[in-house]
Amino acid sequence: MQLLKTNRLLNLVLGIAILDGGFVIAVQIFTFLITHFFAQIPSDPASLQSFSSVGKANFIISIISMLNLAVILYRISCIANGFKPDNFTCYKQAVRRLPFLIVLYLVGSIMLVALAIPTIQLLTSFFNVTLTKVQPIIIISMLALIPYALLACVYVIYEEKSPLKAIIATYKIVKHKISINMLAILSMLYAMPYCLKNFIPTIISAPYLALLTSLWFLFCHILTIVVYADTVEIKPVTKDKEEPKTTKVIIV
Repeated sequence: MQLLKTNRLLNLVLGIAILDGGFVIAVQIFTFLITHFFAQIPSDPASLQSFSSVGKANFIISIISMLNLAVILYRISCIANGFKPDNFTCYKQAVRRLPFLIVLYLVGSIMLVALAIPTIQLLTSFFNVTLTKVQPIIIISMLALIPYALLACVYVIYEEKSPLKAIIATYKIVKHKISINMLAILSMLYAMPYCLKNFIPTIISAPYLALLTSLWFLFCHILTIVVYADTVEIKPVTKDKEEPKTTKVIIV
């Protein structure tokens, strides 16, 4: 039964990708390119001045990345709900909701740090291991939490909830509506590139591998939204009256 449901969701993902026409792929690739070519790494991690010199560029790239993510989430959520907004409408909605998305990022980061610090201290002290050995576990755990963060972002961008209400709504849907098996599958899919990196042939250069990972995350984003839309009857809140509020119909 779980396999049949997974196959049906994958068909829905394929249907959404076809209806989208490659727009979200282009947005994701653009995000990857500006991050790859313009993001800067501090030359001396121990120097605060080194961090400050690259802070402005990385901050602008982070804002652009969040904006593009909002565009992708809104576009896919709309298609999953039965209508296809134009590109301008997607960016207009993303710009309008970007401040709330930034607040959600900050709140989520604070919650993550508050959870991570005692966990790291517990692992390093109880199991008597170094931070380097714990690092893979931390990274995999962070990747496994992406589906939950993405659901909260959908509530902010598409359903136009406040960051706090989005977190509460995400907690409710995770606890009461989405199955544990499906959440586990989503978490494993997000963590898969990191887990398999040691098995990928070295003939694939790092930039191409990073691009493939970025596109894989886009697939995971679409699948997460499909799971959400399949679980909850989401209702469009866009104020553009020319867009019909139709029921969710995806034909593959």
